[in-house]
Amino acid sequence: MTISNNSSPASRNPSAKPRKVVRLTGPSQPVDTHNFAARRDLAELELAGSVFAQHYAVPLAYGVQRDTTIQASPSATADTVASLSTGETFLVLDIGGAWAWGRTDQPGTVGYVAVDALTAP
Repeated sequence: MTISNNSSPASRNPSAKPRKVVRLTGPSQPVDTHNFAARRDLAELELAGSVFAQHYAVPLAYGVQRDTTIQASPSATADTVASLSTGETFLVLDIGGAWAWGRTDQPGTVGYVAVDALTAP
């Protein structure tokens, strides 16, 4: 991985801050997708230097408003991965329909939670 400062925005705008550019050099590193939020289309920004994905995002901390479960896929009939209790935090990277995809705060269990069980940040 190479991290460098991109000076081109500053050359166009002297008051602009240089941006960090992260480049993945070499093959994507294997990642435990049960503990780290990474799919082919989306991964956590902190994984950008080691995992290739089409997009990266910073997770948003949603509150759990009622006891619920984390599912392996976006379906109520999918395998249950873990349980969440009222008041816990679920870090959301993607919301599609009635399901939010993300991970728990500690330890990082990854899966889908029903959106109606969460409260927005």
